[in-house]
Amino acid sequence: MPKPYVHFTADELRERQVRICGEMAARGLDGLLISRIEDQYWLCGLDTDGFVIFHMMFIGSSGQLTHITRTADIASIDYSSQCQDVRVWEDAADNPKSRVIKDTLERHAMRGKRIGIQNWMTTTAVWQRGLLEDEYGLDLKSVTWVAQRNRGVGDWKPPAWVKMEFIPDRSQFDLLASGQVDAGMTTETWAPNVHPDIDFLFPNHAQLEREYFKRTGFFPIMHTLLIKNSVLEKNPWVAMSMYNAWQESKKKCYEWLEWQRVHQTSLWYRALWEEEQAVGGPDFYLWGFQKTRPEVDKLLEYCHRQGMTARKFEPEDMFHPSTLGT
Repeated sequence: MPKPYVHFTADELRERQVRICGEMAARGLDGLLISRIEDQYWLCGLDTDGFVIFHMMFIGSSGQLTHITRTADIASIDYSSQCQDVRVWEDAADNPKSRVIKDTLERHAMRGKRIGIQNWMTTTAVWQRGLLEDEYGLDLKSVTWVAQRNRGVGDWKPPAWVKMEFIPDRSQFDLLASGQVDAGMTTETWAPNVHPDIDFLFPNHAQLEREYFKRTGFFPIMHTLLIKNSVLEKNPWVAMSMYNAWQESKKKCYEWLEWQRVHQTSLWYRALWEEEQAVGGPDFYLWGFQKTRPEVDKLLEYCHRQGMTARKFEPEDMFHPSTLGT
């Protein structure tokens, strides 16, 4: 019995797969993860109202297609999707989505790809590597990391398990655009509409960022304020004095952002500002010890797991005793 809700033929499905495979080959990609429902509809006809239900689709370079979903949306797939390889993710506390995604990528031989970074110790890359490992099951040891800069602290060297290459005479953007790396981690603006062959790894990044913030409360820390021990030993009052000064500067920043709510000549700034306030509260740049302890702890965990520190430091090790009450 034919599926009653298929919106295009199997021949058209094959044409679309060929088209995507051609685009992937032009970009030097071995596979593509597709998380947006509308993109899955375009590729295989999936028709569902389950936009809050987990869906992930993988297409390989030769057109092999796998759909990952929850049991709750199997009926929609059965009645509309042309994808034949469907994997079910069981929603359980000890079964993160990343596990089934990792298993699917490994089944399609996606280990061992090349990812570009500015520098192993760049804070942005530390968070991104940690998130890819925690949220999506990426095995950091399976990746060849192509760095633009070789910078460390003191006599630090990358751990033996890190497969690292250095290409100092080429920008990360050029390496990605030419297909010499499969992905890149950067603080620069590479997408959208910068290069025809470069786009976000996760097109629905805004949705994922909001979900992550609501779940963890983390607005990933990028920079820290450091004071030399020699200064604090002689003048311990400096720690709280600097903290209070930065708190005052942050207050001025918030006042400026609120002023922009009315005066910013942008289409959606006011709506985005109000969404930010509703979700993050009036003080979403959390500073001090008590409010940031879980986030600092996670960053220290990533630093240790990624071979940047010899042991896992505790957040208390990072703060002057006089600031532990902040």
